[in-house]
Amino acid sequence: MLSTVNHLWASRRQLLKFDEFVRYEKAGPVQGPGIRLLQPRLTKDDIRALANGRPPSRILQDATGETWIFRWQRRPPQRGKTVSLELRFQADLLVGLHVDKRFADKLGDARIEMLIRQFVGPTTDLDVFHKRVICHVPARESARFPALVLADIRELFGPENLIRELPLKRAEPSHIYRYQLDGAKGDKAAMSFGVSFQENRQLALITSRLGSFSLVFDFCGR
Repeated sequence: MLSTVNHLWASRRQLLKFDEFVRYEKAGPVQGPGIRLLQPRLTKDDIRALANGRPPSRILQDATGETWIFRWQRRPPQRGKTVSLELRFQADLLVGLHVDKRFADKLGDARIEMLIRQFVGPTTDLDVFHKRVICHVPARESARFPALVLADIRELFGPENLIRELPLKRAEPSHIYRYQLDGAKGDKAAMSFGVSFQENRQLALITSRLGSFSLVFDFCGR
């Protein structure tokens, strides 16, 4: 685990210099938008550790490396609402990451690039030891794009599994979505995320857990 922590911090230092060490790649005809790492540090073993025992749903091999595909299905299944994440490896190192193409189709490449830059940038708090990542998206960045509301979330992910109508603490999500990872069983297969909205009905928070890390996108600005 110590080597994984060291590799994470080395990658973090590179990601903070995004334009020097990273290239954003727009969505293509088939592949979703993502990033290419110019001087990769994370290994397959690092990704296995971060995934906390969750296997990729598929592994595709070719002459230059292999691609791990993590694919989550809605619970219960809803047609067209799956979510996928692709990790590209060469010489045992993570060289690229791409998110589901549906995100770019709905949100646009420019917004996806902004979110990725914010997620890997200085507005994100990375706590390796408590396995927590909190990304504070500045209001000025969100304001560059049409506001996201509940209808947009439902178009991407479908109806919620649960809506909490009681008063909540700010960090608690009000709309809950449940997914299951193809290729995994039991608790390892389960994944859920939640979204909350501001009083003006615009998106406020997205909270989730991916592998061994809890993730938060805070859209309320700083």
